[in-house]
Amino acid sequence: MSLVMSPFGPALPEGGWVPAPRYILRRAAIMEAMRDLPPGNIIEVGCGAGALLSEFAALGFDVTGLEMSVEGRALSDVFANGQARMTVREKPEDWHAHFSYLFSFEVLEHIEDDLAALREWVGWLKPGGLAVLSVPAHMKLWGNSDVFAGHFRRYSRPQFEALLQAAGLTDVRIEAYGFPVSNLVEPLRNAYHGRKLKAGDGSRSMKAATENSGVDRGLETRLFPVMTAFPCRQMLQAAVRLQRLFRHSEHGTGWIAVGRKADG
Repeated sequence: MSLVMSPFGPALPEGGWVPAPRYILRRAAIMEAMRDLPPGNIIEVGCGAGALLSEFAALGFDVTGLEMSVEGRALSDVFANGQARMTVREKPEDWHAHFSYLFSFEVLEHIEDDLAALREWVGWLKPGGLAVLSVPAHMKLWGNSDVFAGHFRRYSRPQFEALLQAAGLTDVRIEAYGFPVSNLVEPLRNAYHGRKLKAGDGSRSMKAATENSGVDRGLETRLFPVMTAFPCRQMLQAAVRLQRLFRHSEHGTGWIAVGRKADG
């Protein structure tokens, strides 16, 4: 399998993983949050195929992924592409106060006791370390895609902020991402996943659904040639610029948060 460098990061069409529109918009917001920050070591909880981690490894960060999906770990080996700076593990180690940065994107909503999980992850940060996290926004947007992915919830901004503060993060800043393109795409994804649920794909356990959610790109892989064609590529790049105008609003389908672990 060969990696393809798309305008929206690496992709692996032959392996069935390509950047989805929602991922593209989230990736842009994450890159902006990390812009100008010095390289350090990163832990990403639930790294999926490891595409984003591989980009940070290429930028000079030492990156560690934590991924329970066997398929995700296999794909991450391909995305690592031999970079010694990148490793992906199934289980955590004794990482107390070890990392400069904590990443976790679209993972907390899969965990019933999200506060206990986040407290453990924040414990892996060095004092003063930075957490960059994302979750899906607004319970009013709950749909078949949430059920299919094994979500327990979506978050309001106050709910997400309270969670981060309770886990020990300070100087929390939360922005919306995805508006308007992700809002337009979500109904299509809900319809697609609704058909899969009716076909019996929803009979999996929450754990199986969660493991699959980070690597399931069946729809997006079929659309990838269209997404990377010039007109659609221009539209997605415009969507990235457009979402910045609404990042301080309540619009969008997800939240990106940055918070810092207190010193000492």
